[in-house]
Amino acid sequence: MQEGRSMSNFQHTPGPWEYQWEDYRYVIMEQRSIGKAALAVTAGSYPKSVANAQMISAAPDMFAALNMVLSHWQSDYLPQGWEPIRDAVRAARNKADPTGALKEMTALDDEMES
Repeated sequence: MQEGRSMSNFQHTPGPWEYQWEDYRYVIMEQRSIGKAALAVTAGSYPKSVANAQMISAAPDMFAALNMVLSHWQSDYLPQGWEPIRDAVRAARNKADPTGALKEMTALDDEMES
């Protein structure tokens, strides 16, 4: 982490992201009004390189989907046996957002379980 930057200032580049083959590697890019900007590069063998590029480029959409699922589970009844699924979704969301923005939601969920 760079000096002077705290995790509370963490923000990801908004999507959509895309990938393309360029100079013997896949480049993950964001679309900007003046063109495209590279975010990441994958290298290695073809099957893994393209799979990594696809996974990385889908990150903003998956992040949004996790937020939708968690907001639904915050306000609606959670069917019996779904706790491990909710916990896995929450863990993935927290991994993507290391600032801990879900602490308040997690506390509310924990209160509802008691």
